[in-house]
Amino acid sequence: MKKLRDCTHEKVFLDSYSVNHYMRKKTIYDGLETDLSTANDISYSVAVTDNIDGDLIKIFSQYSRSLSYNARQNMLYTNSSTQPDYSFNELIYVYRYYIICGVCIFVLVVCSLFLYSKNKKTRKIQNELFKHMSKLFGECIFEYFYKNDTLVIQNSREFFDFKENITNFVKSYKQEDENTDDGYKKVYKELKMMLEKRITKLDIQIMDNGKPCWYRMRIKYINDGTNYAIGRITDVDEDIKLKLELETKASHDKLTGLLNRIGLEDYLGGYFDNKAQKGVMLLFDIDNFKAVNDTFGHIEGDKLLKSFAESLDKFFRDNDLKIRLGGDEFMVFIPNYIPPVTLKEKLDEFIKLLRDNVFDEYKSCNVSVSIGAAYVNKSNSTYRNIYRAADEAMYNAKNSGKDGFFISKQ
Repeated sequence: MKKLRDCTHEKVFLDSYSVNHYMRKKTIYDGLETDLSTANDISYSVAVTDNIDGDLIKIFSQYSRSLSYNARQNMLYTNSSTQPDYSFNELIYVYRYYIICGVCIFVLVVCSLFLYSKNKKTRKIQNELFKHMSKLFGECIFEYFYKNDTLVIQNSREFFDFKENITNFVKSYKQEDENTDDGYKKVYKELKMMLEKRITKLDIQIMDNGKPCWYRMRIKYINDGTNYAIGRITDVDEDIKLKLELETKASHDKLTGLLNRIGLEDYLGGYFDNKAQKGVMLLFDIDNFKAVNDTFGHIEGDKLLKSFAESLDKFFRDNDLKIRLGGDEFMVFIPNYIPPVTLKEKLDEFIKLLRDNVFDEYKSCNVSVSIGAAYVNKSNSTYRNIYRAADEAMYNAKNSGKDGFFISKQ
């Protein structure tokens, strides 16, 4: 039968039972046909075991005799089928395509599980490495998923109430937290703002254990369709305080602590670039300061300069700009309008304060102060012009006998 199926034989002769047995095996012999015309005559007797009406048996016998030989043989063949018995190889042949598909699916599932396990293990190793590195460098590593508004914190979770995941991070932010003094709520606020505006870097100062501390937040945005961001919060307190200290040293006078010319230019340059409409510049020159150095020495001269600077700083407001230009020359810039009458009263009061509290011990040197004042106006709308007008006013005060002030009429 195998050779017949494989087309190496054209026909084969079998008994009816064998033909029935093989032809009932689905798929294996579907392409073969049974030729009953060549079959030997076979007589059949049918026995009935159950109690059946005799008339029915007679009808069945008469019907079978009326059939042709081939029809009767076919009826007997069809109704005497047996349950085919498949061998193992035949079962494999019958279900070969299912087996192949199953094996392929199994291989795919195994490969997928292997890759997933490997990727999961790799990601776990990377996360652990992330955590150890961030702990080593004092950083808080976080991830943000825009799709479900979720923040995942890898370590240093004290910034986020020790939570590992925060769902609805942006949406759940409370408006009443805007002006809070809580340092960690400030982190929430600034981080929310960065994620919404996609800002990559921000330095913030928060209260940490009762002390102001600087932190830097950096975020990298991944725009590959995942809408994802990864960032870190780093303690940069030492770096920023050192930077601010250096900037302060560069822009402030070492002896008096007031701003120097560099600090003055940084501030007033921008002030006049913005087309300032009001303000008053005051220039101060300590009269006969050289006599103090010559009589009492430079240490005493420095003491006088520091006392003068302290009086200047205390007398004028915090938002007034106080500068030591160099030597015994000082400046105050008042960034708003003061009526001339009020300005005269203020300058008289300041001169009297200096006479009583600073210059009194230097009477032998006739120490005093000459002050020149100039208002911001159309003629003095630039730093250069107003400085020139205040300088001329100061020399007018000196030429008028010193120990007084002169207000420019420009």
